[in-house]
Parts: sequence; C-alpha cells; structure tokens
Amino acid sequence: MAKIAGERGRVLELHREGGSHSIYRIGGNPMPIAVPRHTEISELTARGILDLVRRLSA
Repeated sequence: MAKIAGERGRVLELHREGGSHSIYRIGGNPMPIAVPRHTEISELTARGILDLVRRLSA
C-alpha cells in the first residue's frame, strides 16, 4: 500500500488501530482504509484494499 501511494506522490498514514483492523489514510484524504489484522486475509479482500488505495492515491 505504501509503495502504491508513494509512486503517486502520496503518503500512507496510520490513522488509528481498531479492534481487529488498522485504519489508514492517504495524504489528506479523509476516506479511511480498513485493513484487517488477521494472520490470513482472502485474496479478494486484499485486491479490494489495493484497488481502494489506487483510487484514493490518484
């Protein structure tokens, strides 16, 4: 996620830690990105998170 944001000149920031998720934000964008803190996440979830990061970094 940080690499994708960095390639677009943005900074990935950890906003807060939730119960089972970490909440990130890209630069000054108020849209949160929830990332589960599980030992494994599904490929579909991972792709969705990366797609969201790409959209918010544009």
